[in-house]
Amino acid sequence: MKTKSLFISLALVFLSLVSSSQDLQKSSDFTLGRNQIGIQFNPYLNQNESFTEIAYGIRYGHKLSEPFMIGAELSGTFSNPLYDGFNLKYEDYRIGLFTRYSFFTEKRIQGFLEASPFYVFRHIAANETYNITETNKALFGFYAAPGISIFSKNKKFSFDLYYKFYIHPGEKLYYKENTISYKLNFHF
Repeated sequence: MKTKSLFISLALVFLSLVSSSQDLQKSSDFTLGRNQIGIQFNPYLNQNESFTEIAYGIRYGHKLSEPFMIGAELSGTFSNPLYDGFNLKYEDYRIGLFTRYSFFTEKRIQGFLEASPFYVFRHIAANETYNITETNKALFGFYAAPGISIFSKNKKFSFDLYYKFYIHPGEKLYYKENTISYKLNFHF
């Protein structure tokens, strides 16, 4: 399964690079908006429909070709101070790389597939009520996310809405429930 996914991803990247290098007319318009800065700040809804944590992030992306982007991201989560369900205080700090392949790049509404390996540091504060000791963990993780981007008329701003599928095949990797996420981006 992993080999098949890797092969399909590499084939899509190769095809996009080859097809974008064939059209000289598109390359003149391509210089506008090659870079992207994105921000995220949204609540996380758990299975009980409670906002137990808040997610935040900032990212930088650079388009290698019209449909293909790579970049780096700093993000994390912290427990919602207004939610007192378990009174558990924790933080996650993540740093990672991402790749994105966009579909219908000439349109204002674009589909995309994104993948990101990342490193996470998790801190859990002590809680005597639930007999939890202070814990620090450092783990690796990976997510894949399909989504849509909605661009402004001048294509300077975009809104990304996507669903993150966290892949966690073992105990040594970061575990997180799959979630809906969004980002606001500025292109320059």
